[in-house]
Amino acid sequence: MRAKKLPKFMPIIIAFTIILAILYAPVGAIRMHLFFSNPIQSLTCSVKKSRFIDSSYGQQYLINGFKAGDGSGGIYFAYVKRNSIGWYYWPGGGSGP
Repeated sequence: MRAKKLPKFMPIIIAFTIILAILYAPVGAIRMHLFFSNPIQSLTCSVKKSRFIDSSYGQQYLINGFKAGDGSGGIYFAYVKRNSIGWYYWPGGGSGP
């Protein structure tokens, strides 16, 4: 009886583990944010760390090859910060001024 219940929970455990692993990397946090706008381009665009660190937004990353799916234009930079439990998150980004 117990062996039948184990496979039902395996996809949930695997998905949860993948999400946790992604949030421990700054580029993964950026790609996860971009995924909800354009899933295919979020995996194929290039993300490179810049030298600029903003005091309120965090480390800046440059994004090349991403166009938003809603037709609003591209996203060319993103900021990433680390929260209190060590996960990275997207506090801001966009196409610039």
